Amino acid sequence: MAAIVLRFTGKELIPVMEIPLSATINELKERIEALLDVHVTRQTLSFNRETLRDDKTVGYYFSNLLPHATVALAVQTLQGEPDFNISVKFEEDMIDVRVKETTLVYDLKGMIERRSGILSKHMKLLRLGTEMVDHFPISSYYVCGEGEGSQVELTLNINPR
Repeated sequence: MAAIVLRFTGKELIPVMEIPLSATINELKERIEALLDVHVTRQTLSFNRETLRDDKTVGYYFSNLLPHATVALAVQTLQGEPDFNISVKFEEDMIDVRVKETTLVYDLKGMIERRSGILSKHMKLLRLGTEMVDHFPISSYYVCGEGEGSQVELTLNINPR
């Protein structure tokens, strides 16, 4: 079965996935939801400024571009900026933190510092293997409020003397 590797741009995190050409755009969105925890109804995919239709197949848009292509992924913001929980994984522990999609990574580190006692200057936060930069909102890394299943990984960034 023929497949294509798609890169998704639009945020700081750039996920990559392989998908069969026979899959529909809606099925592609379902796979994106499984990977990023962004509900299908909030996703808009586009290629060359054309919005991809859910009922068309991946091959309809990309069969001439094998083996890979880049697609823009836009995520509709939640109305009213509701709070939601995310899990921060640190070693074997999980820390639950209540945030908004507009919360800056810098502010998230402060929340984690208050909960864990770890100084924020020693924190490095990762989302799906990508380091999160302080001045970006967490939504730039597809930390979104639907399923409350978004997870961020905390590692320590301490230089030995």
